[in-house]
Amino acid sequence: MTTSRMGRYSTVNNETPPWVKSSILQDPNENPQTNLPLKSHSMCCGFLSIEFYQQFFNVDTDEVFSRIFNSIFYCRRNHSFLEMIKERPDAYGPFWNATTLIFLVAVTTNLCSWLSYEGNEWQYDFHTVASAAIIVYGFVVVVPFLIWGAFYNLQIQINLVHIFCIYGYAQGIFVPAVILCTLPYYGISLIALGISVLISSLFVLKSLLPALMASNQAWGLIL
Repeated sequence: MTTSRMGRYSTVNNETPPWVKSSILQDPNENPQTNLPLKSHSMCCGFLSIEFYQQFFNVDTDEVFSRIFNSIFYCRRNHSFLEMIKERPDAYGPFWNATTLIFLVAVTTNLCSWLSYEGNEWQYDFHTVASAAIIVYGFVVVVPFLIWGAFYNLQIQINLVHIFCIYGYAQGIFVPAVILCTLPYYGISLIALGISVLISSLFVLKSLLPALMASNQAWGLIL
């Protein structure tokens, strides 16, 4: 039996950890959360169907708030976020985290512009919404792929969906930081964003540590 010090899982008779069991291209005819059959369709095109993505939105509001809370105050937990979501990674929380950030960035940017404007007719800049959407959604999509690619090259097995879920919830800490950026003090904004980056990065690292320990004890000890 092999037990991770960061996650309460064990491998007996080569049993795979829960975050490796399911794949992003798993058989869409079986929903791992409900064990109810979905509409049958081709395996090769299953991930292009709406039914495939329904399993990643099968969470309630309390569960999403609990995951957001634990992604921010993760130091209070004995086991990692990866162990918490197990076979139930969701896209609902990460989507709303990213969308909230987009509109907050747009609002705070225009608010700061309005507060510092000295002319007579100030105009709202709607382009900030598009710019924020490209940046935030771009990071939420691209970074998990980069992490997954790095893990793949290191032969560390972890489901891509779990990485998306972890990184998406890691963006929640930026919501209060962006709100603080409305204050007309550059130093406070810089400190708030810096602390958010540190907390978010440590959360992702701690959440992925069980996968590192399960694949290679040396990587876990190094990190």
